[in-house]
Amino acid sequence: MSFMAQLQDELAGFKKAGVYKRLNYLDSPQDPRVKMEGRGEVVILSSNNYLGLCDVPDVVQAGKDALDHWGAGTASVRFICGTFTVHRELENALAKFVGCESSLTYVSCWNANEGLCPTVLGEADVVISDQLNHASIIDSIRLAKAITKCQTAVYKHSDMADLEEKLRAAGKALLPWHGNTIRCSPSMTLMRPASSAKRAAVARSTMGCWARSM
Repeated sequence: MSFMAQLQDELAGFKKAGVYKRLNYLDSPQDPRVKMEGRGEVVILSSNNYLGLCDVPDVVQAGKDALDHWGAGTASVRFICGTFTVHRELENALAKFVGCESSLTYVSCWNANEGLCPTVLGEADVVISDQLNHASIIDSIRLAKAITKCQTAVYKHSDMADLEEKLRAAGKALLPWHGNTIRCSPSMTLMRPASSAKRAAVARSTMGCWARSM
């Protein structure tokens, strides 16, 4: 079978299984109600436009002003050709708002999550993931496993007994002071074993963030 024939068979399989992705085309700003090509006015329930800022006139105007001042982008990776002063202002403001030393913005939460695990984990670490995690977290764990050779485990969705079992097994596998355990769920917690009896995480936040015990 040729390569193209193989691809066609796989696509046919996706369609039969109902998982083939088709794009919906919008002809209006993102909003609770949008104009969708071939469907007319449609109510959107899956958008990330939580605050409804996509078509707020002040936000749209600020985007136009930014295009006039800085152009359409850096045209390369930020650390190669430089980043814009407005990026620095935004990240400083975000860090001050959250109360941390600094911040780094990404184009999406997906990218932020993908960058997390490969950055903070190493070969001696163990990642324990909820089986129904968001795909971005799963991708992050896969990248970390491929890049850093960290260990991984999966626990049943929201099953604290199964999670405890996986944590105990991970604790036995870790060398004292050398490995971390990161539990990946809609909220992610990183724990470093301080002793056999004490594992205290000093900070914790929502998806894409990590906390570390002292």
